[in-house]
Amino acid sequence: MDYMKDRITEKRIENNLYKAVKCAEDFNRAFDFTPGSIKDLEDILDYYSEDIKIKALKEEQISNLSCIFGSYLGQVLLDQRYKKEGYVRSKNTKSSFPILKKDKVYISPIDKVYKRLILGPDENVQTYFQALINI
Repeated sequence: MDYMKDRITEKRIENNLYKAVKCAEDFNRAFDFTPGSIKDLEDILDYYSEDIKIKALKEEQISNLSCIFGSYLGQVLLDQRYKKEGYVRSKNTKSSFPILKKDKVYISPIDKVYKRLILGPDENVQTYFQALINI
């Protein structure tokens, strides 16, 4: 793997995590990287999902929101279970979004957040998180 590309990806994720935490503060919520914060994440995504319908956001804006909040979801998944099991952030060969990967198994929190924003509450991230934690 190319160290420089990996470092750039890590920096982008760190920046996205910072943005997610700051955005949560704007909603008077605390993203503290605990399972309890995923309910707050779901509430914020619900707001943005409705906002997308009303304002007809561009694909780039939706992708940016997905990266910001998907990075947060991925970090909480890593912290709560998957890092201990050997998962690491990796480049997705099918898209430019980073994924969590171990061997040939991968989890794509950014794709999940994208689906939540586009498809609405049926793609609930709190349910997704609980399912992945309790497998």
